[in-house]
Amino acid sequence: MKRYNNGIGESNVLQNQFTAYLVTAVHRKKIQYLRAKFRRLSNEMPLDNQEIREELQPEQDITSQLPLLEQLENKELHQALEQLKKRDFRILIMKISDERSFEEIADEIGIGYKTVTSIYYRLIRKLRDELGGKKE
Repeated sequence: MKRYNNGIGESNVLQNQFTAYLVTAVHRKKIQYLRAKFRRLSNEMPLDNQEIREELQPEQDITSQLPLLEQLENKELHQALEQLKKRDFRILIMKISDERSFEEIADEIGIGYKTVTSIYYRLIRKLRDELGGKKE
């Protein structure tokens, strides 16, 4: 998710902003989860069991095992994403999280490139409207 488009045009700017928002939300939720788990486990383990303690350091990416929706800290975004159709949600995740091109998504799902593009941008507009985002 480190790769961004050129930022020219409303849809590219919106995609960059939304991607940055998702990355931040997931990162914060990951840190919160890891800190709570580390705090809980550090109180439960004896001090002489240092090997296990080192395995559970907060830097470890435990949240990658959680479903994406459980990683989000924004309840409104969580609810909006839950309301999406499975196919639409899959397209959104494949584009944002997996950084796939519209062509790759279209090939995998078995629909046209333009259909994938229109679904994706319609979802972005819908989520922006539901979350109260600015219209440019």
